[in-house]
Amino acid sequence: VLSLSEALEHELEGTNVGVTALCPGPSATNLAQGARHRPDHLGGPQLRPTAEAVMAERLAQSGIDPRLVGERVIDAIRSKTFYAFVSAVPADVIKARHRRIEAALETSWTTSY
Repeated sequence: VLSLSEALEHELEGTNVGVTALCPGPSATNLAQGARHRPDHLGGPQLRPTAEAVMAERLAQSGIDPRLVGERVIDAIRSKTFYAFVSAVPADVIKARHRRIEAALETSWTTSY
């Protein structure tokens, strides 16, 4: 999703259309319970295994208020922010991912353009 958003931002450069990649942490919504309300034409309701149900309940109870996520979206649009992080952010995981990507670029298989 991030790569697609980055490509879209590049394609729309110079236009009046902005792009923001929202990266929320755990949010207090019932989104994880959506499968139990799936309509029959989409395969019908599905119950989640116990571990997933417990995780969904924990997120719904301890996640960030969705209104705060909405406020972050508005702030990001107004400030023309591309990467819009909110709530718990695994900064070490993100930094490690980028170090792996940068290391992978240092091969004979890649060239810069």
